[in-house]
Amino acid sequence: MKMKKATLAKKYKFSILRSVSKTSSYPFSVSTVTDKLRSSLKDFADVENPQEIIKASDPAIVALTQAINRNTQSVESMTRAYQTALGKVADLEKNIAQMVAEGAAYRLAAKRTKLADKSKIIYFSSDGDLYREPKAKHCYPMGKEMQRQKMVRILIERKTFVPTDALVELTGSKSRKAIHNAKLMINDKTKYHLGIPHFIIGRSVSGYKINPEYKIKLV
Repeated sequence: MKMKKATLAKKYKFSILRSVSKTSSYPFSVSTVTDKLRSSLKDFADVENPQEIIKASDPAIVALTQAINRNTQSVESMTRAYQTALGKVADLEKNIAQMVAEGAAYRLAAKRTKLADKSKIIYFSSDGDLYREPKAKHCYPMGKEMQRQKMVRILIERKTFVPTDALVELTGSKSRKAIHNAKLMINDKTKYHLGIPHFIIGRSVSGYKINPEYKIKLV
């Protein structure tokens, strides 16, 4: 099977790549789609050499790019396309594959998001909506993401670095890695929904806090 797959990739490498990399027809190139998947694979799944797994010439990645460019208005559709491709090129646990795919999709979609003025006030509601005005256009609904919602609320209330082990206990997370992954996903989604990059700062060894450049208001 590996020989057949390699032969197929070699046979169609040039014609397929040319067809999906025309910037006049497609908003996302093969290289851009690939880069976001590699970075997400490295960050969420701790894969040290994602370039060895995710190859731009792989038919599954070419098909991924085509699928994404047919559904550029939906992050959910992008996520499903990434999941499908991952199932063909990487052996990951289902929940990890879902997180990698979702992270890649939000990172890709955020490329078209205009960054907000850092002076804008960011609101966090009691029911878990993280937003800036106008809310109808810039809202990250966290109502169904209970642990991430808890993490954001704790960091807003503490206003300083909170040790990772303390966050594990306070949020009911499974591990320090789970906290790290939550921070990455929150940052990816706030950049996409609000135009706010690096919303949470810090590292697993030192702890995390809300980026002090932003003004946060609980409502």
